[in-house]
Amino acid sequence: MLLPRRRYDDSELPTHPALQLVANSEQLLTLRYCRRLVTMQKVRPYDVAAATAHHAACGDPTLPIDRLHDVVYDKESNPLVLPPGGGKRRFRSKAV
Repeated sequence: MLLPRRRYDDSELPTHPALQLVANSEQLLTLRYCRRLVTMQKVRPYDVAAATAHHAACGDPTLPIDRLHDVVYDKESNPLVLPPGGGKRRFRSKAV
C-alpha cells in the first residue's frame, strides 16, 4: 500500500476471516510517502458464508490507494499544489 505517512491507521489494513496478520512493515520512500508490506497467513479454509458475512459487516473495502489522486492533489493539506494562476513565480527569466 502506498500512502502518506501522517494518514496511516491500522484500521485501514485489509481483513479477512480466513487470514491472520503476520507482519506489517513500512518502507520510507520520501519524507512524505511510504509503502507498506502487509503479510498475512491463511489460518482456516475459505468459507463463502463467513467471507460474505465479514464483507457485509465491514462495509466498503476502499483502501487509501484507491483515493490516491484525491490524497495527492488535496489543496488544503498539500502545500505543493499552486493556486489557480500559478501563484508566486520561483524563477526569473529574460523576456525574449
